[in-house]
Amino acid sequence: MRGHDVRRHRKGQRFLAPIIQSEKDVRPMSERAWKLIADENRWTQGSFATNEFGFDVDELDEHATCWCAWGAVNRVHSGKENIDLRRRIVMRYEAEYGLPLATDNDSPGMTAAVMSERLRLIEEQVLAERGVQG
Repeated sequence: MRGHDVRRHRKGQRFLAPIIQSEKDVRPMSERAWKLIADENRWTQGSFATNEFGFDVDELDEHATCWCAWGAVNRVHSGKENIDLRRRIVMRYEAEYGLPLATDNDSPGMTAAVMSERLRLIEEQVLAERGVQG
């Protein structure tokens, strides 16, 4: 079940960290990060994720409603088992477009349509290399 674990920052301040262990949080490989941000209303800049009120939240938070490209990759391909996948997507993106994924997402003039299409191309290439089809 989704819950929260109270943890402490180095300075001793308490915060709630989401515990993500339920079957609900395991994403099927058919889900794609680019689909999450293809709708302009579900894409954001300047934050990994926001809630319906526009406040910054963790990209894995159940109240997240908008994501940047990097937040979408983390949301859809979360978990320790997908660390290599996330790394490959980010590295391939930077090699292809010359900017880190998060930096390009926040570039002036960037749109959800352009960002999601770029991410789609990279994500599908990386997943195809791993034998995951679409």
